Amino acid sequence: MAVVLYLVVAALLLELASRLAGRISLGARLALLLLGLAVPGPALLEGRVLGPIDTPYNFLPLAGLPESERPATVSPGILSDLHTQILPWRKAARHAASLGEWPLWNPFVQCGDPLAGGAQSAPYFPSNLLSLALPLEDAFAFAAAWVLFSAALGAFLALRDLGCRELAALFGGAGWTLSSFLLFWLSWPLAQTVALLPLLLFAVGRLARAPGTRTLALLAAVLALVFLTGHPESMFHLGVVGGIWGLAALGPLSWRDRQRAVAVALGAGALAAGLAALFLLPFATALPVTTEHYLRAEVFRNHPVDRPLGDALRRLRTDLLPFVHGVPGRDLARVDEFLWLPSTGYAGSLLVVPALVGLFATRRPRRALLAGFALFGAAAGAGLPPVLGLLHRLPLFSISLNDRLVFLVPLALAFLAAYGLDSWLAGDAGERLRTRRLGAAIALGLAALLTAATALWWPEMTASGLGEPFLATQAALSIAPPLLLAALLATGAGPRVLTIACLALLAGQRLGETASLHASVDRLFFYPRVAPLDALPESDEPYRVVGLGPVLLPNSAALWEIEDARGDSAFTLRRLVETRSLLGRPLDVSRLLVDDLEPGLLDFMNVRFALVPEHAELPRRWRDVARANGTRLIENARVLPRAFVPPSVRVGGDRHRLFQELLDARRFGRRAWIEPHDGAAPARPATRANGPGVARTRREGLGYRIETRLERDSWVTFAVAAWPGWRATLDGEALRTGFANHAFLAIRVPAGEHEVVLRYRPRAFDVGLAISAISSLLWLALALTALRGARSDASGSEGGEQRL
Repeated sequence: MAVVLYLVVAALLLELASRLAGRISLGARLALLLLGLAVPGPALLEGRVLGPIDTPYNFLPLAGLPESERPATVSPGILSDLHTQILPWRKAARHAASLGEWPLWNPFVQCGDPLAGGAQSAPYFPSNLLSLALPLEDAFAFAAAWVLFSAALGAFLALRDLGCRELAALFGGAGWTLSSFLLFWLSWPLAQTVALLPLLLFAVGRLARAPGTRTLALLAAVLALVFLTGHPESMFHLGVVGGIWGLAALGPLSWRDRQRAVAVALGAGALAAGLAALFLLPFATALPVTTEHYLRAEVFRNHPVDRPLGDALRRLRTDLLPFVHGVPGRDLARVDEFLWLPSTGYAGSLLVVPALVGLFATRRPRRALLAGFALFGAAAGAGLPPVLGLLHRLPLFSISLNDRLVFLVPLALAFLAAYGLDSWLAGDAGERLRTRRLGAAIALGLAALLTAATALWWPEMTASGLGEPFLATQAALSIAPPLLLAALLATGAGPRVLTIACLALLAGQRLGETASLHASVDRLFFYPRVAPLDALPESDEPYRVVGLGPVLLPNSAALWEIEDARGDSAFTLRRLVETRSLLGRPLDVSRLLVDDLEPGLLDFMNVRFALVPEHAELPRRWRDVARANGTRLIENARVLPRAFVPPSVRVGGDRHRLFQELLDARRFGRRAWIEPHDGAAPARPATRANGPGVARTRREGLGYRIETRLERDSWVTFAVAAWPGWRATLDGEALRTGFANHAFLAIRVPAGEHEVVLRYRPRAFDVGLAISAISSLLWLALALTALRGARSDASGSEGGEQRL
């Protein structure tokens, strides 16, 4: 089903691209489809799960299963974000869809988290929406196929627009698609964003030639896709690179034509922001209250970012020999992670040969700019002084991880390589012979350089712990392709034979070098609900669970639709992070863990159950429920309900003083510390009677319905993270809200018996939804107008007539 869905939708997009940019041959379409399946294809065809789902089996209770019931696959630990963040987000989005809700809230981690508002879940990105029609087990492989397909198609269209023949454009597309940067980040939102860069360059390039309605609609659609990918930092980087590319394209135009093109670009940007407003505005609302925003804005901008020169030069080695510090999943040197992380500018030694030919032996558009991209990207990726330091002084760059601009290296190499290969296929016989001889000489020189570098660094590599068989295999993968290419160029092979051979050599080299990054696992091992998880009761009244220490990997509870008070996230409520000292934990920006079940805050957080190692000492006021697979399920006798009416409240005074009192508290069943959102509190802290009364909670979609019975107007605390966007209503009227115990929600409820409806729906989402709806209608009108116009402007590309 997943393969069929991929092939059908990809075929439709190829037909659309053919109508937009000129005819795409059947062979080219098949090649682009296959590039999308280069990594996830085997998993999709065999029905296996692409991703490191074997890693959770290192943690109880899955670790307690017999060996025959655990997968034998060993995925690289560096991919842990995929099973601790990305996959749980996908599950939360599916959970919302199953309830008929917008994907606004994730109830399964950290006492609740914004889902779409956290950006990286990217629930509105087309491939993620399409994957909802598939089992979750197929979601990673399907999404990976779309990252690779969009990368290949975008590069192909951009290179065709720059005048490359179809075969050369395919080769350039393969070089970009199979680059180490994209293959390493394949299942992260980062790759989802960066993969669209060539498509953005294609759309921007059209501004110089046809700045009309059609280009406006195209550029707006591409920018909207970029906005929806879920990686704001990379969106910014792509915007800057696209802007530079656009300025270079507009250079030869008259002042009047430039003005028109800039106006179209600004209109497309505004329309794209409108199309993505339902995603962008909730993110912008949530961002200011996060720890990450504080650290980036107040701490990171003043932090030195350049690496010591020695480290930077050692990192640059990986752009020449990618295995010099090891390969995750195979063998790693005893060095800093910074050195062996596969997120480099490397895209295969084979690609370097035609890239140098394209740079020095052709007169193609923007060669100098591409060379500048490559040099700058390599320097930024390695942290070579003073590149990152200077960049860090610029607005927005000052809060970004700019070493990721290393993606400019494979982009430039792929485009220049397409130019070089095109020169081997084009022109008269004498010109082809000259460029092929140059290519053969470069290939032999590169092979000699790689051999010398391997020999020079061999003692250092073995001393750092890398095995000689590993090094020999990797060296062969680096050195052999240029040698084979040199032999191929010397034979005088025809255009198609030469191109197909180059594609095969490049694909074989890259897949051989990166095979260990993306293992697949039998779907039978996809998060079975093993004992003692099956002993957790079903209940109308919500409750939370925690794992003690390494038990129940944080965030993995989402896969079983279990609400965990802990979490591991790149988007954390600053107030919630500040409460971690109440759990006896040092401040950790991204992780909320539990090592002790005694802190009273766990009672308030509605932690009813805990999973602990089988032989762990039973804490006071906890009782055994079940034992299995080396794990005990225990129940908390002191747990407070999700909605609670404290006997007294402490209100008013300085926020920091209230927080200090909170730190001194041991139990939270007698008093709550309240900070009203409307500021209606006494200047000095005061303790007031509250209640008495009771509150009972039941789930209603992703929200809650709270039944209250109170003798007086009272504060009801609700153990959910108090992100902006919660709305409490009674008979349609909004109730006063505030912070309870610094990071949680408080609701002011009138006396008597009532039903309070509590929902997370930021007003920014409602505004964004309206803007997106209007923008969609406007974009549709523009697209229809463009379709009624000229049939195609592809014949006006920079390369002239379409060539094979």
